[in-house]
Amino acid sequence: LILVMAMNCSKPPLDDLRVRQAVNHAIDKQAVLDVAYGGGRPIGTFMNYGNAYYKDFAYLYPYDPAKARALLAQAGVGKDTVFEMVLPSNYPPHVKAGEMYQEMLSKVGLNVQIKLVDWPTWLKDVYTGAKYDFTVIGHTGKLDPDGALGLYGTEKRYVRWLNPAAAELIVKGASTVGFENRRKLYDQVLELMAKEVPFVFTGTSYRRLATSKRVKGFRMDPILDTFDFRYTELK
Repeated sequence: LILVMAMNCSKPPLDDLRVRQAVNHAIDKQAVLDVAYGGGRPIGTFMNYGNAYYKDFAYLYPYDPAKARALLAQAGVGKDTVFEMVLPSNYPPHVKAGEMYQEMLSKVGLNVQIKLVDWPTWLKDVYTGAKYDFTVIGHTGKLDPDGALGLYGTEKRYVRWLNPAAAELIVKGASTVGFENRRKLYDQVLELMAKEVPFVFTGTSYRRLATSKRVKGFRMDPILDTFDFRYTELK
């Protein structure tokens, strides 16, 4: 799972990279993971930690409130700018994380108001309509990187992050054969996302899985990245 706070890059002042960088420096990712999600590992880009294509960029934006305040001052953003954080009310961990984000952002001088909505409204207004400033959600860590990254860099994704170079690399990666060849392309995509931060890439929650030698035929579904018990048997 890729746990994020998404930012609408098409809405001022979040279209200013300095503001998105400031937001990232304002967030104590480990604290959010520990309190809201029961633990996890911070990440720095849009790929879950356990994926073979994961590359570590967590060092780019360490928790640094002083730097966040300096970047916001450079961008001319203060408490007179009101941000709306739209949260899916049916996911208590995301709501708790949103409350923590709100508090951390207030400490660097940002005025963030929380709006709770039901899941159908979130899908319609946020994921489809991009009617938000901030939102909190988790993305399934797809086994194939195109499942997670497809169409990013274009306005078709809800963060409205436009990056033609990333979009071109993603398309090329989907049609390229061979793990090493694809990884070279996706490394570039993940680096672009890590540096331009359309999200706060909070982390990957811990997933613990126990199996027994008596279990036969258990597997993960490669499309949905979910447990597949259709062929599972006990010896």
